[in-house]
Amino acid sequence: MGRRRKSRRGSGRTHGLLLIDKPRGPTSHDVVGWVRWALGVERVGHCGTLDPAATGLLVVCVGESTKLVEYLTAAQKCYRARFLLGVSTSTGDMQGDPVATIVDAETLAGAKKRAPGVLADMAGALSLPPPVYSAVRVDGVRAYELARRGEAPELGCRPMDIVSISSVGLGTSVERGVEMPWIEATILVSKGSYLRSIAVELGRRLGVPCCLYSLHRTASGDHRLSDSEAVLGLGAMVLPDRPGMESRAARWRIDFEGMGGDEQRKEVARARLDPKMVGVVDSVPFSKVMVDGDLDRSTLARLFQGQRISMDDRAASSLIARVPAGCDRFALVDDTADQLVIIRRDPAGEMHRARLSPDKILRYCASDLEENEQEARRPE
Repeated sequence: MGRRRKSRRGSGRTHGLLLIDKPRGPTSHDVVGWVRWALGVERVGHCGTLDPAATGLLVVCVGESTKLVEYLTAAQKCYRARFLLGVSTSTGDMQGDPVATIVDAETLAGAKKRAPGVLADMAGALSLPPPVYSAVRVDGVRAYELARRGEAPELGCRPMDIVSISSVGLGTSVERGVEMPWIEATILVSKGSYLRSIAVELGRRLGVPCCLYSLHRTASGDHRLSDSEAVLGLGAMVLPDRPGMESRAARWRIDFEGMGGDEQRKEVARARLDPKMVGVVDSVPFSKVMVDGDLDRSTLARLFQGQRISMDDRAASSLIARVPAGCDRFALVDDTADQLVIIRRDPAGEMHRARLSPDKILRYCASDLEENEQEARRPE
């Protein structure tokens, strides 16, 4: 990944992207809530759910960068996944109740021996049903909500794609007093792929029950836990239910160990997050064209105002010449005004010629500029 650029004004605290190493326990929504609390920013969103038991990279967008969520969520994701052979559960992972179990040592030994080859054969396009306990909507209701009510939502098969499988390992662990084999691997998958569904399919092909034992996300698109910007070392603490709030066995919140009161924790959290914020421009997952004197300013102004322009326009041709061939989207960046526009190439249709259409417009230092203007208006 290229070198990160800092925002020209301000700390970048209100706009950008955070690469958070999510610990086991909190939901992805809990992490978003914690970032919102720590930074005092309302607009926060994540780019791909991690289950509470899963750990690893959660990409979190702050401020104007939330407009990039749909693009960043579509990125391929890489996991270190371990599959336990011999048991299946109601949730597809170790958090659910056992549904089927095999303890015959010979059967399990045979499944373990065949597992690497069977898993390797699963690489490529798959069509599998999502887990019943998932965020998929059924008639507007989350599947996991229906499952918790005792209903059994019917979830049709969906396309899932295992892009690659590497670093395969085998071992055994003792679960519920029984020694069971496991297989683990580094797996790169497309958007919409559920590792719990892959676990169930692996068991079906092996002829034994199987579930996801552990899951650790190491990368999402171009972002990795090994990046220097990754926010590491976060833990989880249980918070008691509060009066008037829905009943839950435990409430989770990310926290730093050894901290005192709420304000001190918030101050420390903000101080840890601020320098780790990836700038808005570096968060964009597309090729970038920087505004300069060689580009027609009037045409650029139309794009930044949300207007389409024809590909026949001479200025459009000059702009397209700077974009790698085959890119259907790119970002036009005006670094002097701290704004950028995601531009989509629309092919010619029945009612229009080929054109450039603004997808998203990000003005990512608005709050910092407002603070500067307020500072300038104060009497000396």
